Amino acid sequence: MLAAGEWRPTAAAENPHTIGFHISALYSPVGWLSWGQIARDWEAAQGKAEDLKTFRNTVLGETWQDRGEAPDWERLVERREDFRLGVVAQDALVLTAGVDVQDDRLECDIWAWAEGYSSWLVDHIVIVGSPRERAPWDALAELLARDWPRANGGAIRISKACVDTGGRDTAAVYSHLRRLRDPRIAPTKGVDGWNRAQPVQGPTPVDALVDGRKLRRGLKLWTVSVSTWKVDLYRRLWLGRGEAAEFPLGWVHLPQGIEVEWVKQLVAEQLHQVKDRRGFVRQEWAKLRDRNEALDCAVLARAALWLLGADRYGERFWQRLREDIANAPVERQAVQTAAPVAAPNPETPPMMRRPGWLAPRGGWLR
Repeated sequence: MLAAGEWRPTAAAENPHTIGFHISALYSPVGWLSWGQIARDWEAAQGKAEDLKTFRNTVLGETWQDRGEAPDWERLVERREDFRLGVVAQDALVLTAGVDVQDDRLECDIWAWAEGYSSWLVDHIVIVGSPRERAPWDALAELLARDWPRANGGAIRISKACVDTGGRDTAAVYSHLRRLRDPRIAPTKGVDGWNRAQPVQGPTPVDALVDGRKLRRGLKLWTVSVSTWKVDLYRRLWLGRGEAAEFPLGWVHLPQGIEVEWVKQLVAEQLHQVKDRRGFVRQEWAKLRDRNEALDCAVLARAALWLLGADRYGERFWQRLREDIANAPVERQAVQTAAPVAAPNPETPPMMRRPGWLAPRGGWLR
């Protein structure tokens, strides 16, 4: 095909002796870059947003655009899979949690992860109670101390949990997290922006003495570039299976038992282009519906995975997890952590409820 073709300019140029072509590497002459190598590069980039961007720019010769359209919630409901809430999939290697703080409850989603950032929603739990009170946080401590059964036997614990502290009760949230003293808990605050190189930044000390000096062992806050992780989630939700029997890397697995309302919350925002007062175009997220707790929790759980080192260490991270699970005692096979957990309060509220409450209103190992 290439040998029989010729290049012809289709647009008039000011200088007829200078002609530029915008072309994909798929047109490379034999010996320059083969289709086989391009296919291998494409497969290697799957599940890695930065590698996909580089591939599209340098190989396909196209402009990268973040896909911020909200996937159809109906399609996500229809593709729910037949696995139980509360049970970790056989292929999953690590658990993270995202906790969204509301005025009268804590919304907590637990996600399981494997290579290529394939993910499974393990459970959606609501802890009823004001974040100003002690009881909901003691219930969260119990949740973090819990062993989650694996589908193929054994159990695993949550390795990292990101808690949003950006609501109206920030001081109270700080106080309770300081009391829990669980190193697996990362206090976070969402910020606008597209910091892809460092989507989670910090930590920044937030505890200070009267003279303004920061406490060395005080509470530390992480800032999360929420736009980066929302686009990452939507890209994975848009993945298609085609005729392949296997799920592609990065697939988001949703259990049959999760409620439709939760699925709607997962895709409750969409990326829009807006012009500022100076006429410059920028992108911002806008709500499609009032409630978006599931989306916020998914972003926090993905940020927790970043904090564990998944993005930094790549295959070494996943290999280490596989080895730890394989070498764990048969009778437990749980992720062990040295985290001190607060003793449960006898006034802990009725434990966490699963999705039925959605109405009326909703370590790295070693």
